Amino acid sequence: MTDDLVKRLRDKHCCDATKCNCDEAADRIETLEAALREILQVGSATENLALWVAQDIASHALAGEKKDGD
Repeated sequence: MTDDLVKRLRDKHCCDATKCNCDEAADRIETLEAALREILQVGSATENLALWVAQDIASHALAGEKKDGD
C-alpha cells in the first residue's frame, strides 16, 4: 500500500504543482517506515509495556491501519 504511494510520489504523477514536494514526501515516508520497522525489531523479548504498545502502534501503522476515531 505505502510502497505504491512512494512509487507514485517518485514518478510525480500525483500532482501538477510547479514546486512539487513529492520527493521530499516520499523520503519522509520511507524514513518513518524504517523507524517503525526498527521499533518492531527492538526488544522483541522484553516485557516493557511501553515498548509493547509502541510496537503494536508501529505494526498497525505499517499495515496501513488507522486507530479508532481517526
